[in-house]
Amino acid sequence: MDYKTTLLPEGMTVETFLQEQADLYRGQLLAYQEMLAHARSLDPALIRIFLYFTAIQKEYEIKE
Repeated sequence: MDYKTTLLPEGMTVETFLQEQADLYRGQLLAYQEMLAHARSLDPALIRIFLYFTAIQKEYEIKE
């Protein structure tokens, strides 16, 4: 899980915000997933990755 303090922009729906942030951070989190899988000799598909937005207290799972 990667914690983010990004605020929800005024006038934007939560769903749109979460999707935009997922698109922005997907590559970074997939890299973390690969590194952890390699370090622990695991299949990367076994590691779920999430963004958590502290300002709105929502988590969002990143899926390929």
